[in-house]
Amino acid sequence: MKIRNVSLLGLVFFIALFTGCSQQQVIRLNYTPGQSSVYKSVIENSRSVEFTGPASRQKDISGGTSGAKVEMVFTQTIEEVDDSGIATAKITIDQIQAVITTKDVTTLDFDSSRAEDKDKPLGSLIGKSYVIKISPNGKFVTVVDIDEIKKVAAANKGKSKLLITLFAPQSLEERHSIVALNGAPASAVKSGDSWSIKEKEDFDMMGTKGYEKIYTVSNLESAGGIAVVKMEAVPDTASEEEIYTSSDASPLSKSSDNIVTFKGVLEIDLSKSVVKKYVESLESSWTVIDPQTKDRPEPNALIMSTARINRLELIK
Repeated sequence: MKIRNVSLLGLVFFIALFTGCSQQQVIRLNYTPGQSSVYKSVIENSRSVEFTGPASRQKDISGGTSGAKVEMVFTQTIEEVDDSGIATAKITIDQIQAVITTKDVTTLDFDSSRAEDKDKPLGSLIGKSYVIKISPNGKFVTVVDIDEIKKVAAANKGKSKLLITLFAPQSLEERHSIVALNGAPASAVKSGDSWSIKEKEDFDMMGTKGYEKIYTVSNLESAGGIAVVKMEAVPDTASEEEIYTSSDASPLSKSSDNIVTFKGVLEIDLSKSVVKKYVESLESSWTVIDPQTKDRPEPNALIMSTARINRLELIK
């Protein structure tokens, strides 16, 4: 009987050794006062229109790409944390780069590291700070103090629309939210566990479409290690109709072929409660073929594309 028990224990040890134990951890940000991290935020939005077929060669028909890309390096210092884990964070702006393009023409090219750009309105933001509240589940809660930014805006009134846009509520939420954590369970999870968040994306004239963003834990190291969460979005199937809601859709959206790629990844160091990398990207394109030329070898077509990227990287 003893020999049988020893063999059973040996088998359990053998299985644990070669298959590994299933690690379980709570994925959240446990901020501590005095904690300081330097991040690089990159937010990019672009739209393009392309014409193909014989009609595209006409002089009065042209497409092009318009968009904006803003990079901001900032230092995030946790000043205090309340009993619910919500942190008061001071954000100090270290660097800014911004490029705005309209129909393939660059209308703004700013880099705070260039000497000639330091005296421009956006250059006045370097070294300035604002204070916000952020939650342990990645939500931007509210602004506490933005007076330094307001003073810069007042001194440069009418000189830079981007300066104002950078600190609008939506921009602050994009820069300081970790959406992947918003729906994470309050209990411990293991590799393979998942959760989802539903949201709508507005594509302007192409209407609004709902998505279910499914976040899956793809890797979870031992206690206090690195957690990797990957996101894949699918059309929201709450309704049998997958395409755009009729109230928001245009005739173009209903008559086009739509291809969408919507994915993301989160890497979080649970031992230090810092986000190492967080990226979510959405790419969507619509192809509309002229019905009068659809049977021709080279039909006329309109291709519209949009891309949205939100990236946050830990510098140090």
